[in-house]
Amino acid sequence: MKHSILSPPASLGSCAHGEGVLLTKVTASIDEVEKHAELKEQTSSEQTISFTSPELTAEDKNSGHMPDYLRCDACKAIAFQMTEYLAKAQQGKNADLLESEYMDALEQSCFQKWEQYGLKEVYGVKHLSGPGLETESEMGMVMFGGPWPGRLFKMCQNYLGEYDETEIYQEYRRNPGSLRDYLCFGSSGVCSRLSKKEKRHSPKNEL
Repeated sequence: MKHSILSPPASLGSCAHGEGVLLTKVTASIDEVEKHAELKEQTSSEQTISFTSPELTAEDKNSGHMPDYLRCDACKAIAFQMTEYLAKAQQGKNADLLESEYMDALEQSCFQKWEQYGLKEVYGVKHLSGPGLETESEMGMVMFGGPWPGRLFKMCQNYLGEYDETEIYQEYRRNPGSLRDYLCFGSSGVCSRLSKKEKRHSPKNEL
């Protein structure tokens, strides 16, 4: 785009050098304004990202249990919290905890409020989001409260009924970061079952 430049004031005379200086200054000023406008427009465009809360199905709203598609996320959250509570109980102690101590830590991990977990839609897919979950760092609107804390509590209690607390603690002592694999990705883990189910229903397997 061309810009018109006013003639230099008479006080500068008709010196070509004087006109060159004025022309360079005016042109640079116009370029700076255009670049600033482009940057402002780009920044404004980047700041218009918006998020909406996840849409709940009837099962999401009314089921007394964790929906199947969220059970892997829930297991990861529970394993993370069990690890955190056991680590807190173990802090400063080299010897194994007493049975009453690690059982109490595991019970407390289930009886917490679970209010830091909620439902978030990530790239069009609904997930649980909170501490210990990959989705916590993803951008999106989280729906806290509702049925999620109660469902996490029930599922956590089920794990303490399904697995022996001593076995859980021994696995933690063997490798503090292994409870997630032990509970969720073992032969009967919900994440393993979900992965197998997804493979069976993949387009490749339907050919």
